[in-house]
Amino acid sequence: MSTTHFFCNKGIFHNQVFFILNILKVCRYFTSTKTHCLNQALHFKANKHLEKIMTIFFFSQCIKVKHHMTPLTVLGDSDAILKYLATTYNVPDHWYPKLPEKRARVDEYMAWHHVNTRMHASTVFLQEVIFPRMGQPTNPAKFEKSLADLDGTLDMLENMFLKRQPFLCGDDISLADLLAVCELMQPLCSGRDILKDRPKLLSWRSRVQSALSDSFDEAHSVVYQIREKFTAKL
Repeated sequence: MSTTHFFCNKGIFHNQVFFILNILKVCRYFTSTKTHCLNQALHFKANKHLEKIMTIFFFSQCIKVKHHMTPLTVLGDSDAILKYLATTYNVPDHWYPKLPEKRARVDEYMAWHHVNTRMHASTVFLQEVIFPRMGQPTNPAKFEKSLADLDGTLDMLENMFLKRQPFLCGDDISLADLLAVCELMQPLCSGRDILKDRPKLLSWRSRVQSALSDSFDEAHSVVYQIREKFTAKL
């Protein structure tokens, strides 16, 4: 039997993978760790093949390595990892439906996500939280534009995807909701709740949180920790 190893550096950018490992109940197939540095990962699982892979992907946000008697397969994108998990293991169909029409809706959002929800939510987070810690003061004009771009994305989330349905792609929670909610939680690191004046999206986030139960807070524990430190300095 082949062995699959999953590695992800400790951060808030790709909590979706840990969501899915927990929620889809596939953790038993994986040896997993969150790590800050290459040495910790290598200590966790000494393997010359993994050393090569970890060196290549040291600055990547997440990777998955699969090896046995077949060539190494590396996935460095959370969307690809989520689809792999949802299609490889016996998980509830609503996450990534087999019915083409329903799956197409999830794929549609996941394709849109990269240059919309992910890009604009992470830009606000970087400009308000990360860059100042690196000695780069927030540029007010650029930040206002980033907030406006994010606001436009939230409009599209409401009008193009959520509409009048409970979740982004229909009546059931899917991978699309996992991807979206993680990105939209990032600005909360500064105490900025970007959904507070959007009742439809607030209700959607509450439904997602309820569906995920304790896994929601577990996946966003780093967000909460950063928020406490950030707001304590204000």
